[in-house]
Amino acid sequence: LGKGLWEKGWKLRLCSLPVLQNPSDSILSLSRFKNRMIRWTRLRASMMPFPGLLEPLTECFFLGLLASIAASKIFGCYTLTFFVFQSVLWFLLDYHLLFCLETGSLPSFWKVLC
Repeated sequence: LGKGLWEKGWKLRLCSLPVLQNPSDSILSLSRFKNRMIRWTRLRASMMPFPGLLEPLTECFFLGLLASIAASKIFGCYTLTFFVFQSVLWFLLDYHLLFCLETGSLPSFWKVLC
């Protein structure tokens, strides 16, 4: 998009002020934050659907692989054991974070998996 506008002769100017994420005149709430995140996720999914599907896996598994290789070199751990432990721990911490952010009941463990 940017390249197309540039080729048509349009100019780009950046604002020196940061964008307000949460305007102070509106009521801040968890539901408004959640709705904003849902809109942002839908926008990203419509623009780039394939990378959006793989993005959650890149952090956990890629960093887990690097950490397991480093742990095997430094501490002599088994790479696969460390990787599985790290992945399960990451998942459980994400589940706990979801529990802390939910105002109602926590979704079932199996609903999160599916």
